[in-house]
Amino acid sequence: MILFHGNQDKYMIPKYGNGYKNNDYGQGFYTTDDIELAKEWAYTQYIKNGNGHWVHTYEIDIDKLNVYNLLNDDILYWLAQLYKFRILDSLSEVEKDRLEKFQSIFYKDLTGYDIIIGWRADDSYFRYARDFLSGRIYKSTLEEAIKLGKLGIQYFIQSKDAIESLKIIKEPLKVDEAYRHKYIKRDKIAKNEYELKLDNNKYKTEKLTIDMILDRM
Repeated sequence: MILFHGNQDKYMIPKYGNGYKNNDYGQGFYTTDDIELAKEWAYTQYIKNGNGHWVHTYEIDIDKLNVYNLLNDDILYWLAQLYKFRILDSLSEVEKDRLEKFQSIFYKDLTGYDIIIGWRADDSYFRYARDFLSGRIYKSTLEEAIKLGKLGIQYFIQSKDAIESLKIIKEPLKVDEAYRHKYIKRDKIAKNEYELKLDNNKYKTEKLTIDMILDRM
């Protein structure tokens, strides 16, 4: 399959062991199968470094690799991955207790897999996960919120074997600055839609909170 990665380094070569430890699924290489989203993601950290903004194109045979698809699981298992790797600041004691119990139930150790497929949680989107932990939104609201803005699915290239299986098949594509504005617009729309979701949250017929979920376990 063909995968894309957007960033600000024209000469970047994927290397095992690179990447931030506090990204969605931990340290590794994050890609998408949607080139339009990759172009927007090239602008997610807008820094005028003189190198421009680029999309890198790769081919990989995922049939030969060990792949875990979080989209096949209940959203709570995806959420547990975020809670594991993303930084959760200023938690109350109640939230800390919730988090510990939630992770003991829903976190799966996926470090043995080559590739993980799942929703992408941009920084602003992580607010949804934070609000669920605080008890501010119901599970059904969380499930709706993660699809706001159509941020897309990401393919997390995790293992050394998977990184080394990526084949560069095109020269880096320079991304027009119009995609910076597309990214900002998508993010703004998602934030506005989420505010509406918060307003409508109290009218939900399915009012399953994190505490109710944990009490049932």
